[in-house]
Amino acid sequence: MRRQSVLQRVALWRPPMRHMSTAAPQAAGSSSSDAAASIGVILRERDIALKAPLNDEIVTRLPSRLRFLESLGVDDLGKAARLCPELLDSEPAAIAPRLEYLLGLGICDIAAAVKHAPALLSCDMTQDFHLKVAILGSLGVTDIANFVTANPRIVNLDVEKDMRPAVELLR
Repeated sequence: MRRQSVLQRVALWRPPMRHMSTAAPQAAGSSSSDAAASIGVILRERDIALKAPLNDEIVTRLPSRLRFLESLGVDDLGKAARLCPELLDSEPAAIAPRLEYLLGLGICDIAAAVKHAPALLSCDMTQDFHLKVAILGSLGVTDIANFVTANPRIVNLDVEKDMRPAVELLR
């Protein structure tokens, strides 16, 4: 049930924004400077600092990306954006395979895992993260979902610098 709910959010990624005190950024008849000002208010409300200046693409795409992340349960968007700026560049459809993989591992509380390691939604699941999961399995970790939920920062570990020496030490 939870899996279907999360994947439906990817397909329908336009739920209402919580705590949003401004109108939609590009309401009919509004200029791009009005839209940029609205986006500025939204970013300040969520304590999000962009590294790049606001341009038309950011003004157009950012609100839907923020709504999508909020719909997944990412409450502190400012912290998530600081820890993983790529999240704000990711289209919800690009995040879908990562969600699918995490849910396939048995991770049901995506929000809790992403709260501690937002990079879970932007990392390379097919190579890097899959290898980390395989290493955990080879070490005898049987409940990968609980391990990743309890230690989501594993996504930030470097396989060669961090994991391989620890595995060699354990063997």
